[in-house]
Amino acid sequence: MKKLLLAFLLSLLLLLSLPAGAAGQTTAFSLSYANGTAGGVVEVFLSCDENPGFSGAALNIGFDPDVLQYDGCTTADGFDPDIFSAVETEGQLRIAFTDRQADFYMTGRLLTVRFRIVGETEGDSLSRLTLSAPAGAVADVRYHSAECRVTDGGVYIGSSAIHLLPGSAYVLDRERGYVTGVAPQTAPEAFLQQFTGSPSFSPSGSRYVFTGSAVAAGSERYTVVVTGDLNGDGTLTASDYLLAKRAIVLDAINK
Repeated sequence: MKKLLLAFLLSLLLLLSLPAGAAGQTTAFSLSYANGTAGGVVEVFLSCDENPGFSGAALNIGFDPDVLQYDGCTTADGFDPDIFSAVETEGQLRIAFTDRQADFYMTGRLLTVRFRIVGETEGDSLSRLTLSAPAGAVADVRYHSAECRVTDGGVYIGSSAIHLLPGSAYVLDRERGYVTGVAPQTAPEAFLQQFTGSPSFSPSGSRYVFTGSAVAAGSERYTVVVTGDLNGDGTLTASDYLLAKRAIVLDAINK
């Protein structure tokens, strides 16, 4: 018992000896992606994805002023800081907020930021939005500088209603109308998170995305091909192996 108590005290002393912010978790913010056409207005969401608790933040959103024009922002329901500012300079929007009465512990959407697309593009193109948090830009609940991680967003400009997020492992074959590279046992919710905008998955109510299912938005529709899923149940089983073996044998016979 004495040894256990000493171990606990040593652990506590080591924790207290850590520099400010080292013992806490990282606060994470991100920007979403949107689709739009020249002359239209798009909405991009600033979200807090991980939140161990912070007292205030000052974040910068960089954009190309030759392509996008800032058109205002709105705080999300449940996010109501008593001090808030959004100041635009050429190609940068600086957002700062804090609350004198309470700290922030919420996750999810914080702001809706609107941009008007003023630039013309040839075909579909991506205008990137960079999110940055300079050193000391986020303060934890003890008013110490907190570690912060940010994820950029962007606006796809053009006629296509469906785009993959940059870095996605999926392949969107627009010519043949397929989405490939989807792993077995992928839930529809996780599948849709790989796309910009708000596409729909069909059929609804499915446990997994499967070969033959579809993703659609507007007039666009793409058939999903799940790697190795030959019987269309979204998983890898002996049935898929037997179907593949049969196809190989029949192909060899026909030759």
